[in-house]
Amino acid sequence: VVDSRGQTAMVFAGQGDPPADIAWDGQRLDGTPAPPGYTYSIVLEARDPAGNERRFVGDGFTLPAYRRLDAAGPVFLVSGDDWLHAGGVGAAGSGLLLEAAAAFNTHVPAERPVRVVATHRSAVEAERLGRLVAGALGPLVIGPASRIEVQTRIEPTAPAGGTLELSGRP
Repeated sequence: VVDSRGQTAMVFAGQGDPPADIAWDGQRLDGTPAPPGYTYSIVLEARDPAGNERRFVGDGFTLPAYRRLDAAGPVFLVSGDDWLHAGGVGAAGSGLLLEAAAAFNTHVPAERPVRVVATHRSAVEAERLGRLVAGALGPLVIGPASRIEVQTRIEPTAPAGGTLELSGRP
């Protein structure tokens, strides 16, 4: 699986005929979750018994918003566009916002911070996106408003709407 930046996100290997479907849980090679918003493609590299190689690139796809829950706590990954526009996601009362708040209230002690990491092409847009999410999440998460920490990342190749990672990890 390769992302739109040309970086290998995950590798699956085998022999014989390729499977009809490949299930990918969004985890990258380094163990971190792949962010929604980027375009991903399946690249099939095939080698015949004579050593001839061929490469086939599948249609591009994007990851929907998804949640991971492990021993370190919940992590929500969503594209900035989905947070802002898809059916009002991110608005007070939206399913994603309520699901995130409930997960943080259930799995993260009130004294531990909740981090909103906003990645965008510009610092101004990353800050705006992060503050917007923190403002919507803050009233729903148990504990003081200062518990919501916003971190920004500037990435020139980020999707136009940016990406978000919300986590309650230590």
